[in-house]
Amino acid sequence: DSDDLMAPWCLEQRLATASGALDADLMVFPVLLFQNEPGDIDVLWNSMEDERPALERFAGSDPPWHTSSPIWRTSSLRKLDGFNEAVFYGDDSDLHLRALVTGLKMILRADHLPDIFIRRSDAPRITNSLSPFLIESRRTRLREGTRFLKSIPDRTQLLGIWWGQYFVEAEFLLFNHEPPADAVRLVLKEWKTDCSPSRFNQWVVVSYFNAALATRKRAYLILRVARRIAMYLLPDTYFPSGGAFHHAKAGQAVMDQLRGIPVRSKPMDMTAGL
Repeated sequence: DSDDLMAPWCLEQRLATASGALDADLMVFPVLLFQNEPGDIDVLWNSMEDERPALERFAGSDPPWHTSSPIWRTSSLRKLDGFNEAVFYGDDSDLHLRALVTGLKMILRADHLPDIFIRRSDAPRITNSLSPFLIESRRTRLREGTRFLKSIPDRTQLLGIWWGQYFVEAEFLLFNHEPPADAVRLVLKEWKTDCSPSRFNQWVVVSYFNAALATRKRAYLILRVARRIAMYLLPDTYFPSGGAFHHAKAGQAVMDQLRGIPVRSKPMDMTAGL
């Protein structure tokens, strides 16, 4: 889409690598961020290698790879029925979460040359606005994820991580949407219905957001104190260490190689030669 560029060597690298691992369901390759031109910053999409399992990272909104990172075996993608078309926002994380829960064989190729470039700038994008449609889409992501995870046996720990995403979403709206009250309370209503939290957790969460909504513009210090109390009383999964990605740096050798290879600054013409 408008944020993404494919390197000229992308398909060649991926097909050559995949030919040596014919039993893999998907292989995951590095993605590099850029601002104006590919190679102008040395920041990868995220760290693909972390002590936490990729499954838990996706459930906690710290996706270790991007939609364009994998190359899929067609039959494996069909096992998942592809993307969930009900999910407009977060559809990539939803797909990879289902792939990992289903047990598809995944091979990480973090040592390979990045072959997709993702623009990161202040330019307007569909997913950095907060239209009513997008706000509803963000809640749909939570509902669909809950529906899927509840259908999988023995996923108590994963569900515990996922429940925290409702709290994270409510806080996001608290600080980024105007006015936030109705949107926050709708998320909390769905959290109570979907997650069946304990009465104590309900009391803590509702008390915190009531205090936060009342003080966020007039007494920010009180809001910070209320949040510290909530952090002490609620599960850690409500306050993931991410919230932002754990960005990783591409090594100097990688950047030197990238900058020495001509890189297209416009999307490739996929019809050329057909």
